Amino acid sequence: MRFIFTFLSCLIFTRAMAHGNLRAIADSIKAEGLKLYRSELASWKAADVLTANYKDDLSQVGGYFSFGEDGYEKCVFFSREAQPKVLMTVVFDSSFDIEKASVSMMKHAFTPPEAELYALRKAAGNEMEKDSAFFRRYEHTQFNLVPVAEGSLKKVYILTATGVSETAIFGNDYLLTFDSNNHLIDKERLHTEIQPAGYGSKADTSMHLKNVGTIHYHLQGSGNFMTATDICTFMLYADIAKWPSCVVVSEHYTSIWQKNIRLLLIINK
Repeated sequence: MRFIFTFLSCLIFTRAMAHGNLRAIADSIKAEGLKLYRSELASWKAADVLTANYKDDLSQVGGYFSFGEDGYEKCVFFSREAQPKVLMTVVFDSSFDIEKASVSMMKHAFTPPEAELYALRKAAGNEMEKDSAFFRRYEHTQFNLVPVAEGSLKKVYILTATGVSETAIFGNDYLLTFDSNNHLIDKERLHTEIQPAGYGSKADTSMHLKNVGTIHYHLQGSGNFMTATDICTFMLYADIAKWPSCVVVSEHYTSIWQKNIRLLLIINK
């Protein structure tokens, strides 16, 4: 009897630990995913501000990056010069309302945080040019680089965006990790495949997908769980596509992201 009690106690404890670990994993993915989403949302909206307000030749714009600062999300557009300068800065509060955004078109040198992110973005771009076989390019798509510098931790997420209407792209995304001197430490494919998801007139009309929102599968090599990039991509398109949730299925787990309550649930199959 004591043996049975001990066995059951160990089983309950083991399952509780497993549940706790999955909760911690889910919380970590959620935090990273929402951080990426805020950065990319700022970039999306700032692009509209740039088009509406920048009076010079847009070909002068060499690129952009976004980052959080003091509770705001800032997007910086920089020039194509050998020593780039900031051409426009757009700052959003938590509402991301363009009408409330602060816009500065004063050309100036990078601030120290901006210079750090620019250098990190450039290091990622150099790696992409050097190892073009690793980074798969598809027709009608482009790469979006999201540099993240937090203390000694430096990384760049690379997402695939499409120019095809009513389509979001999940997969073909990457994570590059750098040391404090912007030397590459590691690079990985977050998904081994690319999975377009249609919406609007291109949406799957089955009731299952209509009720769920969007669902895709992680094949071997794509990881057990929904990725931060999955959450970012889903949130960017969710309102447009009218997706209530996102489901990712792998061999051993099912991950469910619920948009309205921003909850990530990971279930051991």
